[in-house]
Amino acid sequence: VTGDYRELLVAKDLDAVLIATPDHWHARMTLDALAAGKHVYCERPLVHTLAEVQPVLAAYRAAGRVVQVGCQRTSDLRWQA
Repeated sequence: VTGDYRELLVAKDLDAVLIATPDHWHARMTLDALAAGKHVYCERPLVHTLAEVQPVLAAYRAAGRVVQVGCQRTSDLRWQA
């Protein structure tokens, strides 16, 4: 276990990351993960400000990796009940 997520991004046996941190970290972590060649699942919202949209979109297009944004919390069976 590490206190710095960037240490995980260099792992050769790690293909994808799940980002479920405070919202203001989502764009930065997505950019770093894409730069490291990882696929990304990110809790919503993907970006925290409008200024983050274009860099994340450009990184996604350049990386050729899967990026999915979702709301895992409301997928829980407790919400369906």
